[in-house]
Amino acid sequence: MKNSDSKELDKLKKILISVYLLGIIGWCLTWFFVDGFQYSSKIYLLWFPFIACIVILVVNLLLWKDIDKVDDPDNYDKELQKIQYVERNAAHMVTSITGVLLIATAISAIKSNSPIPSEAILFESLAFICAVVGVLPKYWIPSRKPYWLVILRHLKTVPFTYAISLFLGGLIILLNWL
Repeated sequence: MKNSDSKELDKLKKILISVYLLGIIGWCLTWFFVDGFQYSSKIYLLWFPFIACIVILVVNLLLWKDIDKVDDPDNYDKELQKIQYVERNAAHMVTSITGVLLIATAISAIKSNSPIPSEAILFESLAFICAVVGVLPKYWIPSRKPYWLVILRHLKTVPFTYAISLFLGGLIILLNWL
């Protein structure tokens, strides 16, 4: 019994390491394709959300190592609460993004010859997509095993972290525009 728990824990560790390594690679590719590196050379503060995303993903991976037993029944409710926390915060993120874009649109209307920077709209739109598509849907309802909830939570944490970082990047671009 002990040996199967150890094997399952090792398997889970490998899955989570893969999730976060792919998350970091995906983040670097995302930043590249939205020209984040180019914008960062003009607005130095944009390095903060880029680096913060990587740091948050690494910290999330390191914090996970506290679980000794993957399928301890007590962990099921704890993991469920953590997933609900991530989903609730993603919903708040969607509201915040919408509010920022509405305020930016109003400011743009007031500053008649100054349209909202397209980079800010791109960053905020991608943040919205990451929060809505990556976090909020119920892709599957795991069985009563905490093992699957741990995987689900970490799968949702990566796009949530992207959403926060892209939101912050868009906000920095908007503040620079003002």
